[in-house]
Amino acid sequence: LIEIVLATDMSSHFAQIKTMKAMLSSPEGIDKTKAVCLIVHACDISHASKPWELHSRWTEGVLEEFFRQGDLEASMGLPYSPLCDRNTVHVADSQIGFIDFIVEPTMIICGEMLTRIIEPLVPLQSSDTFLPCDNSDSLLTSADVPQEHETFVFL
Repeated sequence: LIEIVLATDMSSHFAQIKTMKAMLSSPEGIDKTKAVCLIVHACDISHASKPWELHSRWTEGVLEEFFRQGDLEASMGLPYSPLCDRNTVHVADSQIGFIDFIVEPTMIICGEMLTRIIEPLVPLQSSDTFLPCDNSDSLLTSADVPQEHETFVFL
């Protein structure tokens, strides 16, 4: 759980993306913890995909946190960290960059990862009955594979 919470820190963003790209290009399975870390991180940065009112409120809150950090840095004679100078940051440009370089690539990788996880499940006759066609490259383990007449239940 601690690893998952720490994975929401933006300092680990590019490492997470790199790790998941490597897992997706490998015939090996996807590490469950790494998958959950990326999903929670994607949720953490997903406000850009929300209705304007919610996205705007989150953007203002996050930038205010950055600006307060910049104010503190300036008062200590330190250089401003990126996006922390309230006098030079252009909010719209910062969000375009955030979406283009952080959010969109993360969502693309998440989509590829989730496809890789779900693809081994082939629908049978009813929509609530699935059997894995090959669990060698998924998150499923042999204990997860349904026996004859068992079904996965999706709630």
